[in-house]
Amino acid sequence: RGWISDDDFSHVERARGRLVRTSRSWDGQNRRQFERGPCAFEVNVACITKDSIDEEMKTSYEESDEKFVQAFNGLAAESRVESTRVQDLSASGVALVAGDKDKDQFHAGDYLAFSEIDGGSPIDLSPIRGCILDAEHMEEQHQVILHVRFLPYDGELRKQVIRTVYEESEQAQAEKREKVEGGEKAQRSEKA
Repeated sequence: RGWISDDDFSHVERARGRLVRTSRSWDGQNRRQFERGPCAFEVNVACITKDSIDEEMKTSYEESDEKFVQAFNGLAAESRVESTRVQDLSASGVALVAGDKDKDQFHAGDYLAFSEIDGGSPIDLSPIRGCILDAEHMEEQHQVILHVRFLPYDGELRKQVIRTVYEESEQAQAEKREKVEGGEKAQRSEKA
């Protein structure tokens, strides 16, 4: 916004990109906000470009304003829907995996509207809106990983997301323990 030069802005963007992918240490207070649960379920997304929101609003806006929400919903209804897979989930955001064919569609600063795919998801993300922080291209896997922050949303839904994160984390840890214990038992029986 004119505060720094274009050269310095590129350095800031690279640093921001690294911070997005850096795990945050627990400060003793907000752990529930940043706890990430490995989840694996499908979700549809509609991408709304920042330019289209800016053009629709024509003035400065806050992401929680009613006019922004109306513009967002109108543009989401007109946008193409893509299928993605949730990689991990937290109360503050989500990491999504999209196909490589969509790599030019997703850009940092664009917004996402979520819609549920029938069955198989532990939580419905459709009432939540998101903003892409980073689109990480994985050329060898032909995938794009989207790091998305959630825009402000309902407190009750936040509790559901947190509960889902903890349930998925506990389930993954239980499966790891069973696998390790099963491997140890197999090794003991081989020795005997």
